[in-house]
Amino acid sequence: MIYTVTLNPALDYIVHTVARHPGMVQRAVSAKLLPAGKGLNVSLLLHGLGCPTRAAGFKAGWTGEAVESSLRAMGCAGPFFPLQEGMTRINVKLRHGQETDINLPGPPVDKTAWADLCAWAAALPPEDTVVFSGSVPPPLGSEAYAVLLACLQPGVRALVDTAGEGLLQALPLRPFLVKPNREELADLWGRPVRTPEDAIAGGKELLDNGAQNVLVSLGSEGAILLSPRGGWRLAAPCVQVQNTVGAGDSMLAGFLYGYDTTPGSREEKLPAALRFGVAAGSATAACEGIAGKDAVLATLARTGQPERLW
Repeated sequence: MIYTVTLNPALDYIVHTVARHPGMVQRAVSAKLLPAGKGLNVSLLLHGLGCPTRAAGFKAGWTGEAVESSLRAMGCAGPFFPLQEGMTRINVKLRHGQETDINLPGPPVDKTAWADLCAWAAALPPEDTVVFSGSVPPPLGSEAYAVLLACLQPGVRALVDTAGEGLLQALPLRPFLVKPNREELADLWGRPVRTPEDAIAGGKELLDNGAQNVLVSLGSEGAILLSPRGGWRLAAPCVQVQNTVGAGDSMLAGFLYGYDTTPGSREEKLPAALRFGVAAGSATAACEGIAGKDAVLATLARTGQPERLW
């Protein structure tokens, strides 16, 4: 089973408007309310591909119940641990030509809910996989993902998609994969990432600090995958971009799916996983919401083969 953990889930309210005139009443063409959050997005794409997955996290108020209910209806909910205060956030996504995202802070995580999540993580059997991703709500600090990684039994495969100090603190726990994007890599090491060579250098530092594999997302330019066994680069297929929200999460989900469904050695699995990940991320970028199986497979058919770097 592949579990995902989202500490700060949300409902995304996606609103399409006819025009955008600040300070004036505006009419919406359409609107959707969808469960969201980085880990949830990973589970949604995996579920669409027919992969057993469950999305876990925290919930608060009626919005938290709505998130859990939506996921339960899709067959990939749980567990969600209730918080004592506040409500699960609603993020507003305005769409009119350009994307404007208004992301709200999450409710505070109390000690009981945090202890329950840690106990759940500690009980995962060694054959399972868990993806930790997204922002960390207060009062949890940057060490939150490192604490959760330390709870896991030996043999549980863990992936981490977070930024900054939280990522640095997770590295000594040797996660199977970390997935920074260009901006996160630049912020982490305090230098620009303008070229593939910059991304490779920054990714290698993550390997040196404990990551087993590093997947660097480069947006429309594709991605670079680094491991002690080699490095690969793959350009993204050309798509008509509709929405970039969830594209990186879809890349991570696609990587996992490609890795687990490809036979052979790790050297054979890694480039195949990169190809599936780039295809899944590109497919979601061309959709509103997370791409379904048909869209992913159609995009995979137009995705090239990874170039081996060394």
